[in-house]
Amino acid sequence: MSSQTDVLIYMDVRCVPESARNEFTPAAEAYAAAHEWTVRELIVDDEPRVVSRRGRPGWQKLKGMVGSPDVRVDSVIAPSEDRLAESPGDMNVLKAWAERHEIFLRFVRPAAWTPGAAKAMALLQVPRDAASSSLSEAGQNVIDWGLIETRFRDLIQVAISVREGAISSTLLLKRLRSGSKKNAHYMAFREVGCAIRTVQLLTYLSDPSMRRRVTAATNKVDSYNAVAEWLHFGNGGVIADNDPVEQEKAAKFLSLLTNCVIF
Repeated sequence: MSSQTDVLIYMDVRCVPESARNEFTPAAEAYAAAHEWTVRELIVDDEPRVVSRRGRPGWQKLKGMVGSPDVRVDSVIAPSEDRLAESPGDMNVLKAWAERHEIFLRFVRPAAWTPGAAKAMALLQVPRDAASSSLSEAGQNVIDWGLIETRFRDLIQVAISVREGAISSTLLLKRLRSGSKKNAHYMAFREVGCAIRTVQLLTYLSDPSMRRRVTAATNKVDSYNAVAEWLHFGNGGVIADNDPVEQEKAAKFLSLLTNCVIF
């Protein structure tokens, strides 16, 4: 690719949950800006009643611009597939078209699209009397330090067992998942995890240099995965073999090929 990357932003409303359609455009523009790409045009197919892809004006415009000798387009930014969308599987047509025309297809999925995303990234407070009011609703839940203190010796024993190899992490996870909401060890580990996650999130929010490092690393990984997906064009990018050994070989071969192309 050249030093300047020109991209198109394309959204088919059938592939995006109705409640999230206003979030895609700013997210896609921010994604392009973070990569220092130039957005040539935003194309939206906003007529859900037209079922056929061929009859959708935005789709025809996208194909016309990419096929025109007067327009140079390196990538197309599209919304990630979402099971809550009207026609989530329709993105397969776009993927196949991009592969045929050797166009990099970048998928953007704002965090707000994911059900439960806010809960997954929630900040938790220490007990109310010591809580910071600046956390507001984000820290409305409270870490149960009493449970951690009560089960602390058990937690240390489990950690030492894993470190010394007395029990595998896989077996431990299976046991913790068994009746998890009634398992005291599970609940104690969950509170410890909430505390660690909250500290990490607060550090991330308060440290600009850390945010820059995380963003740079995330963009690098996204770019690597996009190249790997583009190279894995055989069989629609699907590993059809159910043998774990063959699956691992295919993944390693793809990683080797991707690194050879990059370096």
